[in-house]
Amino acid sequence: MSKNLKIFLGISYLIILFSFLYFIFTGIEISKLNDFSYYKDLQKDLNNYVSENIIINIIYFFIFAVIWVALLGFGSPLLIISGILFGQWTGTLISVISISIGALVLYSIGNFFFRDLVKKILEQKFDKYILLFKRNEFYYFFIYRFIGGLGVPFGLQNLIPILFGMKKFNYFFSSLFGFIPGFFIFNTIGSGLNTFVAQSEKFNMLDFILSPAIYSPILMFVCLTIISLIIKKSILMIKINENVLSNDLSPYLKQHKDNPVNWQTWSKEILEFSKQNKKPILLSIGYASCHWCHVMAHESFEDIETAKLMNELFINIKVDREERPDLDFIFQSAFQLFNQTGGGWPLTMFLDENGVPFMGGTYFPKDAKNGLPSFKEILKKVSEAYKDQREKIIEQKDLIVKNLDLKKNSVLNQDLKPILELSLTHLDPRKGGYRGAPKFPSFNLFETLLYFYNTSNDKKYLEPVELILKKLCSKGIYDHVEGGIARYTVEEDWIIPHFEKMLYDNTQFILLLSKFCKINSDNYYKAKLEQTIEFLKKNFLNKEGFLGSAYDADSEGEEGKYYIYSYSEIKDIKNIEKYFEIKPEGNWENKIILVEKEKPNQEILKKLLKIRLKRKKPFFDDKTQLDLNCLMISAYISANEILPQNGYLKLAEDLFSKIEKKYIENKIYHSHSKDIGFLEDYAFLINSINDLSDITMNFKYKNLAGKLSQEAIAKFYLEDKDIFQKNPKNNNDIFFKPVDIGDNTIPNGNAIMLINLVRLGMMNEAKKLSESLNGYLNIYKTHMMTAIRALDFFKNIYSGKNCNEQGCKIDDKKN
Repeated sequence: MSKNLKIFLGISYLIILFSFLYFIFTGIEISKLNDFSYYKDLQKDLNNYVSENIIINIIYFFIFAVIWVALLGFGSPLLIISGILFGQWTGTLISVISISIGALVLYSIGNFFFRDLVKKILEQKFDKYILLFKRNEFYYFFIYRFIGGLGVPFGLQNLIPILFGMKKFNYFFSSLFGFIPGFFIFNTIGSGLNTFVAQSEKFNMLDFILSPAIYSPILMFVCLTIISLIIKKSILMIKINENVLSNDLSPYLKQHKDNPVNWQTWSKEILEFSKQNKKPILLSIGYASCHWCHVMAHESFEDIETAKLMNELFINIKVDREERPDLDFIFQSAFQLFNQTGGGWPLTMFLDENGVPFMGGTYFPKDAKNGLPSFKEILKKVSEAYKDQREKIIEQKDLIVKNLDLKKNSVLNQDLKPILELSLTHLDPRKGGYRGAPKFPSFNLFETLLYFYNTSNDKKYLEPVELILKKLCSKGIYDHVEGGIARYTVEEDWIIPHFEKMLYDNTQFILLLSKFCKINSDNYYKAKLEQTIEFLKKNFLNKEGFLGSAYDADSEGEEGKYYIYSYSEIKDIKNIEKYFEIKPEGNWENKIILVEKEKPNQEILKKLLKIRLKRKKPFFDDKTQLDLNCLMISAYISANEILPQNGYLKLAEDLFSKIEKKYIENKIYHSHSKDIGFLEDYAFLINSINDLSDITMNFKYKNLAGKLSQEAIAKFYLEDKDIFQKNPKNNNDIFFKPVDIGDNTIPNGNAIMLINLVRLGMMNEAKKLSESLNGYLNIYKTHMMTAIRALDFFKNIYSGKNCNEQGCKIDDKKN
């Protein structure tokens, strides 16, 4: 339970306790009356009159019902408390003023009405009766009804959702189970007090406290709390036994909403349930455009028999890795630790009841094949192992944490080029990229090589960049008809792609290509740059005007169907063999993946597009990821330097305006969930603002970048390690603190933050971070390509050189 939630619960209980104590203090005041018997007679008269007059009862109930409803309209103390706890001071102030004014007005009217009513009932006795309110009856009456009358109902109204385990405050639910019982409890105490006084010969405080007037409503409150907790557990049991993904906003999770698997989402609530019930967890991580995720879903998650086994043996949790990159990072790291090999998606991890991994894999087939056991066999064996060795598995946590914790030495500074030289030895000098297959573009490496060429003018750094860009722009990984690149190729010639198109790949492709075009002004590369940007503008925008995440590899149940051609479809296009490698037998499964021989003309591309548009487009994952949209701002700005006539700077400024309005002016978060934002969201946002500042020379951008950097330090920076944590320090729901120093699908967040700090002149902070990254670099070396670039940039600026984040001699090398 978070600190804020504990404070919230404590305040709710204190409100209720204060309301109970009020009645005790009221009793004490009664006991001090000089003429208790007289007050007793007055109370009897009032009770008898009210009980004998149904109309008076109806009026009494109606007036207070109106008051309660009106006060609900003025605002709830829940907003006051949440405002104080979470910093919503404007909402807090408005609510306090609204409730106070509303209560004052309504109780003034109510008091005036009751004053006349009671006078009519008791005639001249009213002035003595009102002694209970210490003469200043109006204000005391206001406090009595406002604090006492609202304390129990609102206290319970705020408390019940928490007891029921509700993620969001539901007014109807809270009123039904909190406010109404609270109102009943309050009036029961008040009526009990009046009845006790009316029936007693003298007032004894101890007798009053031990009377049903006090203990019965308190007992009622205790019972209500217990019942709420029981119902909460029952509701959770119901949730555990059903698939809850239908209401989730993630496109990937929605793809699994109809699975017979009882999928849950990752939450502290589910983890706590697993712990209490000593049941292991099956964690499945993937993303909407993942081909092998779809394969495993069709084979196993849609299979009744497999799903039954999963539901019986495990608590099953689905995670969208693009929604929770911190979870993906930790569990991919755990997979690599267990298997000593690279991970991938779908990631299938088995966790103990505390959420700590103890075994894992990626894709498991439904039936045993290609040396892989069947998924059902895996499920049974893992479950049996957990039952037999549960205590030993749980005891492994410390060892797993120790192995996942990044190693670091005392090196504070070092020569970076030997590590870069080591990376060069792994590259394919003929086909480009890293040797072997599958082939990934690995943009982080080539960005760093280009940076070092710009600082050294050494061709050995430029040549690998030029080679890979030739391959990416001409081979099958590039979509020659519409633009953009696929995620990777399954073989080493860059011909047969895994057809999914990711925003993160294409933004980095634009960045690398535009930076390369500053050195090589060949129009061929400029055309590819322009085509890819136009493709993203046309096909990647979602309804909000932000860029979505990815296009699926599959359409109509077939991988690549949208992108490939049959020989019969295109053989009659005039001169097509001149521009593309066309053979009757095709180059992949009797189909043709377009591979460029020379740049095609627009007429041929239009004919190819016309054929393609007759097909169904692949699924588009339209979710907004803040970090990738910020990366696109930087890509626009970089491309604007090459093609200024295309208005890319305006596109960058327009996209930033949307981000500023939705995120910066409200709350910075990663994707659908407003509860969490990551280091990369801040890092790439600050980076994009720095880019805007440099190109527009507008100081507002620099000031904003500085402010956000301080915010990032407060949220993510670990003082004891001098490094940024991947997720917020105060909102970590993982068994381990995720610290990421290596590149992945996008440049590393810590490395980008170092570049940001240097660009902002925050050199003290940059120095600490650079020394920390140097300590990791000496161990993890080639996994930290962006960090190498960032560290060199820091060293150059720190030593007084005239450089920027792209190098030191950029203008000297243009062709």
